[in-house]
Amino acid sequence: MTENRYLDILSQFGITGASIEELGAYDDANFLVVSGEDKFILKEYRESQGLPGRLEAECRIMQILYEKFPGKIQDQCQTSEGEYVLRLEKGSEARLYRVLRYIEGSFLAEATPGIKLLESFGQFMARLDSTLMGIHDTAIMARQHPWDLQYFLSNEKLVPYISEASRRKLVEYFFIQYRDHVLPGMYNLRKSTLHNDANEWNVLARGNDISGIIDFGDLCYSPLVHEAVISITYLMLDKKDPLTAACQFLKAYHSFLPLLENEIRLIYYMVGARICTSLIHSSKGMSEQPGNTHITISARPMWVLIDQWIRLNPEYVTDQFLKCCGFTSPGTGKRTGRSETRDKFISKANSLSYNTPIRMTGAAFQYMFDSTGRTFLDMRNNIPHVGHCHPRVVEAGRRQMARLNTNTRYLYDALETYAEKLLSRFPDNFSRVFFVNSGSAATDLALRMAMNHTGLGKMAVLEQGYHGHTLSAISVSHYKYSGKGGKGKAENIVQLTLPDTYRGKYNDPATAGDLYADEANAVMNKEGNGIAALITEPVAGSGGHVCPPPAYLKRIYDYVRKQGGVCISDEVQTGFGRLGKFFWGFEMHEVEPDIVIL
Repeated sequence: MTENRYLDILSQFGITGASIEELGAYDDANFLVVSGEDKFILKEYRESQGLPGRLEAECRIMQILYEKFPGKIQDQCQTSEGEYVLRLEKGSEARLYRVLRYIEGSFLAEATPGIKLLESFGQFMARLDSTLMGIHDTAIMARQHPWDLQYFLSNEKLVPYISEASRRKLVEYFFIQYRDHVLPGMYNLRKSTLHNDANEWNVLARGNDISGIIDFGDLCYSPLVHEAVISITYLMLDKKDPLTAACQFLKAYHSFLPLLENEIRLIYYMVGARICTSLIHSSKGMSEQPGNTHITISARPMWVLIDQWIRLNPEYVTDQFLKCCGFTSPGTGKRTGRSETRDKFISKANSLSYNTPIRMTGAAFQYMFDSTGRTFLDMRNNIPHVGHCHPRVVEAGRRQMARLNTNTRYLYDALETYAEKLLSRFPDNFSRVFFVNSGSAATDLALRMAMNHTGLGKMAVLEQGYHGHTLSAISVSHYKYSGKGGKGKAENIVQLTLPDTYRGKYNDPATAGDLYADEANAVMNKEGNGIAALITEPVAGSGGHVCPPPAYLKRIYDYVRKQGGVCISDEVQTGFGRLGKFFWGFEMHEVEPDIVIL
């Protein structure tokens, strides 16, 4: 019955004796129609507000392009009444139908895209766009479409459809980059009518030439550069060297339809936006239609591409795009070595890493970018937690600074809400939060609180411990006071052996904790019960990431408290989940300190 209905529809377009095969589609329905030696595509749409007008505009534009590019744009069949679109009632709703002639060729996704094919693709899209630039159709110009990159931010509400946080953060990152880099320059871009969906399943190839382009359903009026951006995004899928492929396309496109420098400088971030648009809608589609393989066909390689794209240095990518389009770029690699400005205004006491210091220009999560175009995997930047430029952190900071940035002398909700939420992560005995400006300041306050509470003045510390760079923090940091430039141990410091089961004298994990703790107790007893506090890291970072053996902290905490002292856990490097399943380092040792430094 259903096939008979479609045969009746085809007959109104003058097609008889046909076989019908349903094809994949994103929103509507497509069918391959074979009638003798002729092939057609039957398209079925659910009528919605504005759709009839857009379809009529699409037909007008396709007819112009067909006359300009015969054989590469689908010819449109007309009904006996000369209409390109047939409207029929179906129950309580109406359906719209079109019939287009089939174009032979392989999809670009199935082709082997060598240099010649990429050049043909670039030149074809440039020729297509040069024609579209002269077409101004009000129905298309008025359209606001979530796949139109100028409305990229309208997709932000759909990000929660991406269920995995590790993936969702990458998409959220590019929303921030779009706001910072693209939006300020958006209103200076040339606009044109665009095909807007030159993906690998809409572009056809024969050998090394582009044989056609299909599916004009995403036509829009948008910045011209978006067409190149979309083409680049999809041709880079499944490429080991996506940037080289992008440059080959862009050079060919630019040779026929020159892009402007301000347009090229936005391409990196626009590509990120198009990748994210695809991922957001494929995630939404998979949630709503889990069995629709047409929706998911590009999702896997697109997730690979976003990983590839985010690790590329944006300045390097932009430099390569400018060069392949013939622009004289200031280039990367010009700012290496020492800086005369730094030497003039910043003390040499602030050390620099490496014989040839690195000038960093940006970062994204675990990656850092330098002025030479290189990307570094950051394994040295102090105590990374969620990496650089994490979108949740950036947006939280931006949101609060745009509203209020003050101190604890005033009442405001954020201060109280955060204090309450922070304490909920601690054992019940913890009841107060003191907000300061750094880990070093927290150490200083903790020491003063301990001495004030106990009335004592001596501090027990571990070898290789590091607790900050204020004067008092250095005094309890063996790593600093015994290191280069250090002034040695102060009289009130009781120095204890680092309980290292790898390099130390007690190597058996089953007994080392007790032995090291008993040794430490003996040292503290010599000081005459004057210990105000013991300050330790749950894992000695500067000492080589040494984790005290089992029972050590339990035993030594008891010894300190018997002397009237308090126990301070320095969680600056280990807190907030950095140790995995333990939110705080002291939890790993099954102890409860008296003061915690964050």
